[in-house]
Amino acid sequence: MMPERLEGLLWERIDGTISADDRAELEDHLAANSEARKLAEELVDLNDLLAAMPKALSPAGFREAIDRGLVGARPPAVVSAGQLVARYVGWMTGLRELNAYVKNPYVTGIADPRFIGAAAVLAGLAYIVWRWGRNDGLVLALAGMLATSFIPVLNFVRAAGPPDMGNMMAERFCYFPSLPFVALVGLIGARLMTSRRRRSRIIGWAALAVWLGVAVTATLKRNLDWRDNPTFFTRTLEQTPDAALLWTNLANHHLESGDVTAAQKALTRATSLAPTNAAVMTAQATMYVVTGRPADAVPIQERVVRRASRSRPVVLANLAYLYRLTGKQEQALEILERLLADGKRYPSMYFNLAEIYDDQGEIHRARMYYRKAIDGDPDNLQMMVAFAKFEASGGRLESAEALYR
Repeated sequence: MMPERLEGLLWERIDGTISADDRAELEDHLAANSEARKLAEELVDLNDLLAAMPKALSPAGFREAIDRGLVGARPPAVVSAGQLVARYVGWMTGLRELNAYVKNPYVTGIADPRFIGAAAVLAGLAYIVWRWGRNDGLVLALAGMLATSFIPVLNFVRAAGPPDMGNMMAERFCYFPSLPFVALVGLIGARLMTSRRRRSRIIGWAALAVWLGVAVTATLKRNLDWRDNPTFFTRTLEQTPDAALLWTNLANHHLESGDVTAAQKALTRATSLAPTNAAVMTAQATMYVVTGRPADAVPIQERVVRRASRSRPVVLANLAYLYRLTGKQEQALEILERLLADGKRYPSMYFNLAEIYDDQGEIHRARMYYRKAIDGDPDNLQMMVAFAKFEASGGRLESAEALYR
């Protein structure tokens, strides 16, 4: 049975539109062909995934979906907003330790101690602003800017984020709020330090000295945490030890640096926390490739493809790469040509195509794709060396020498 007809019949069976004669033919073919049975299982998985994805909405339907999201997310997000803002303000003042990845579940209600504590902190800040800005439009304007700058991270409509988080929380989200915050603090400080009252001037200068000391110390300490990837990941994991994504990033770093033992240790921890996470499984596949076991990586990457849908170009390109490494060049070529037909363009895809056509002896096509790969990623040493060897093997020594330069 031709592959196109097989896939068409499989989809008709899933949709319930297959005829009795076609069903009988299909069942006979599946009984005799293990590859066809495997394709049938993959299409069922893909159909289940597509069925679970949200359907495209009309403008009116999109508005209704937003309204439903607001109704469902507004109460916990609003109750949690004060705690989130208080934590960010604590970071910006230097009174709280910075963190690049915070698991930040929603506040459970107004009796939650986090809600009460945040309310007290924000009330104190509001009093300071009112006390020194009630007759100053600039102070009030900056306070308004600061309040509105937090809106994007309050997650009133949950658009993104790991399932273990409510409101998104990380130090990088301080960038925008820090502008009005520093301006507001500076303006209020200037009011204090130029006040006619001696006591106010002393308070202003003392507060400035303390804050500068705290801020400089925190900045120097954080710069040490960020000095290199191992230090950064280790430090962040001390703060959030059960974050699978951080363990996966640490494993990938160790793989890139050649420390397979450390990578395996970090990846084992990530797998214990989130064994079906796509990033974790991708790292597992990478580990097998690095350790010379690409055949063991193939089924893992196939599971990633089934979970991520076949429309994900990077996931598919990675699977094509593994197929090429394990000798399944026709399957790899089919995936890569499909991606090209869909308008996807990546240097790694061109490089895989070049390697496949080189193995098949199609010199001109291989050379064309090597050039496209290097044009897209001119600093990639692996691609450059492979192309140079290809040119040298074809007697184009001047071209090969130019690449080595």
